[in-house]
This record gives sequence, structure tokens and C-alpha cells, in this order.
Amino acid sequence: MKLKLILAALLLFLFSCSGKNKVPSQLIQPRQMQQMMMDLLIVDAVNTQRSITDTTIKLKEYNVASLKRVLQNYKVSPELFYKSYDFYLNNPSILKPIADSLVAEANRRSTQAYADTTKNNFHGNNIQNPKQRPGY
Repeated sequence: MKLKLILAALLLFLFSCSGKNKVPSQLIQPRQMQQMMMDLLIVDAVNTQRSITDTTIKLKEYNVASLKRVLQNYKVSPELFYKSYDFYLNNPSILKPIADSLVAEANRRSTQAYADTTKNNFHGNNIQNPKQRPGY
């Protein structure tokens, strides 16, 4: 009897926790949400940079237009996006891996971009092997 009670309690515990970290099928799934969030971060950074150099840019309007383009690209309605976004915000254990991967991906891209811009470049001067220069 005691074994049956322990087994029943264990099964109840397992089944009550099994769906806790699952995203409902009618919402945007984690992989796609991660991709969409990365795209949104990129367009936000581009828009912010543009607004620094062009003061006529209205950043909020640009970001709203960019959000619409990203949602169209993924064929996701604004309602579905915001419903999914609210779900993730209310479930930090599901959102954390997405946020962590966004940070890692942003760092990787930043490091790569820096490496690309500084490759063969020293204090703004293009340093080349003298044998590669014309006339040598």
C-alpha cells in the first residue's frame, strides 16, 4: 500500500511538471522566436545607428515599420507575436535559453564584425605584404 502511494505521488508529480516548460502549439515555438528576436535586435541596432547620423529619422516609427517587416517575413500576425511574447515573458524558464542564445549570437557576430574590420588594418592604414603592393 505504501509503495502504491509513493508511486502514485511520483507519477502525479511527473505529469504535473511535464508540460510546465512546453510552449503551446498555437504560439511561436522557441527556435522561430529566437530567430525573430535576433532579426528585431539587428534592425533596432541599424535604426539606432541611422538615427545618430540622420536626425530626421524618427526612431520609433522606423522600429514599428521594421517590426512589421520582420513579422511579414516570418508570416506571423502581430497578434500572434504579442501573444507569444507575453507567454515567454511570463515563463522565464523558457525565455532564458532564448535570451542566452541571443546574447551568445550577438557576441559572436560582434566579434566577427570587429575581426572583419580590423583584418589587415592597423590604425586605419591598410597594411599589406610589400610583395602584394603594385610596383614591388
